[in-house]
Amino acid sequence: MVKITDAICSKPAKPNREMGLPEVFEGVHLPPEHGFRDGLFDGQLDLNLPSNIKTVSFIVSDKIKSELPGKPSAYLNEANDMVPKQLKVKPVSDTYKFFGGEDRLNHLCLFLKTNAFMAMALTASKKHDGFELKAFDPKEDNPSLFLKLMRTLGGKGHRVNFEFDNKMEFKSFQVFADDDEGAQIPEEDLPQDVQAYAGSALFNLFFFASCVHATMHVLHFLMVSAFDEASDMTDFRQLNMWAEDYNDNVGIKYIEVSLLLIAGPDNQNAIITGKNGFGGSAATRVVLQSLLNQWGQNPTAEGFFFDCMMNLSREQCERAGILTEFFKHYDLVKPFAEQASEASKSLNTPKFDKMEAHLQDYLASCGTFTSKINTFQSWLELMSVTGIIHGNTLSYTRVAGIAEVMRWRNIESDIWDEHDANLIFAGLATISGMEEERHVMSSTLHAKKHLFFKRFAPKLQKVLMEFSDKSNELKEEYQEAVQQEPAFDSDGFILTDYCLDGFDGKQLTLTTYI
Repeated sequence: MVKITDAICSKPAKPNREMGLPEVFEGVHLPPEHGFRDGLFDGQLDLNLPSNIKTVSFIVSDKIKSELPGKPSAYLNEANDMVPKQLKVKPVSDTYKFFGGEDRLNHLCLFLKTNAFMAMALTASKKHDGFELKAFDPKEDNPSLFLKLMRTLGGKGHRVNFEFDNKMEFKSFQVFADDDEGAQIPEEDLPQDVQAYAGSALFNLFFFASCVHATMHVLHFLMVSAFDEASDMTDFRQLNMWAEDYNDNVGIKYIEVSLLLIAGPDNQNAIITGKNGFGGSAATRVVLQSLLNQWGQNPTAEGFFFDCMMNLSREQCERAGILTEFFKHYDLVKPFAEQASEASKSLNTPKFDKMEAHLQDYLASCGTFTSKINTFQSWLELMSVTGIIHGNTLSYTRVAGIAEVMRWRNIESDIWDEHDANLIFAGLATISGMEEERHVMSSTLHAKKHLFFKRFAPKLQKVLMEFSDKSNELKEEYQEAVQQEPAFDSDGFILTDYCLDGFDGKQLTLTTYI
């Protein structure tokens, strides 16, 4: 993903005392009785080959890290020219812009309205009937998650707040000094215009979304390991096939998070928690570990999304047109989890009950991770809602290819350095590895160990096909409609997350397998 040699030469996250597995968050690990090989992958079979082939191909052919340092930070021509070709994403059209147009303020508004990761940063305004993106407020004693994380981010130029009206149209912005006093800078004294500061706000959101995204990788590692182990220990083969599909590639991504993204203070090259990455710190890691535990304590779609992540109510979102398409998929999650759980139980009730109990015990034994995940239905709800949200990664990480955003990592320099290049490459590498049909509520088995057995047990297959069809119908309708948008060529890279698998390289991913 990034400068792997630097990450490995630096000290990684503290190893798990019992197993040698790295701990992304101190004290959070698989149950001690489960060894490294079982917890990470069963030999090579839990490595998703299509995903890894694509990712390795991207890494091998990359020229960003070698050619970018020393060039003017006003441009990212290398990424713009190279990335779409290397990813082998089928062009949407001859006029489509893979990294979007030049209106950063419009992109900021669109991301906040349509991307679940970024909408989580919004708060209701205390001054008017609208919304705020508040990156700086030293007097706020009840900070949102976004503000908490921004308080852990080093560097200059990040103290930028934006305000929007009740329809999420831009209203105003404020910029604050980087010194201890943090006074607001009068607009007439600002060295740059609103479009430039929208780039700063997008950088802040890129950091925030990446923090949540990386923590989601840890959650999925614990979750899929538990399902795989519980279904295997109870000899529930009909469900273990499903568990193995969930498990593919999640373990290796967890290892990448521990080596490259979230690490201890000795690794300053860590993308999220190192000063040479986004500019985060040890305090970033503390906030994210607390967030992981909140998720474990709220194991339903509603609990995760509205109790843990969103600062706005469903009603506020709907009035403002925030996450309109997301909610169509979100609304499928609970009935899907209920019916899939019921169908699973009908396959073999005694085994299901034992599997469910083992699942609960496993997740309650993951060190300092605090879990209230006690039913298979809650497991499915949490995996499904986070899978849908994780799919939004494939749009927000494209900002790594936008110079007007990425130059805010070190706004005082007018040339790119090696740390800029590493961060840009890390973001763009995240786009690679999508495997079609490996989406939330998929009705197809994908793991190569299944060979020619691509279907589930009939009762479960029926439920999965029903909800896969419903999900794909939503995507198909949306894909047709969104291409009619007047500014689709310039804004589509933000909007295509909810299209069919592979369109513009997007997918609502089954897990954090990419």
